[in-house]
Amino acid sequence: LAAVGAACAVLNVDVDTALGLFGRFFVRYLAANGWTRMLLSLGSTLEDLLVNLNGLHSNLERDFRTAIFPQFHVTHLDC
Repeated sequence: LAAVGAACAVLNVDVDTALGLFGRFFVRYLAANGWTRMLLSLGSTLEDLLVNLNGLHSNLERDFRTAIFPQFHVTHLDC
């Protein structure tokens, strides 16, 4: 979280904006570096993507050995 705080200070944005900017950058980075097929395999809906995100992180950890990726838990709500 220290990196997020530093990014907020440098960019003069709030945490939500900083995380959104990072997410946009990271998806573009993955797509530009050969991970497009993996991204597309995560599903066609936001729920599919979130459910499959831990699998993506597991695959990325093989190439980015020093990175620490978050774990996500998705709770299904019947609305």
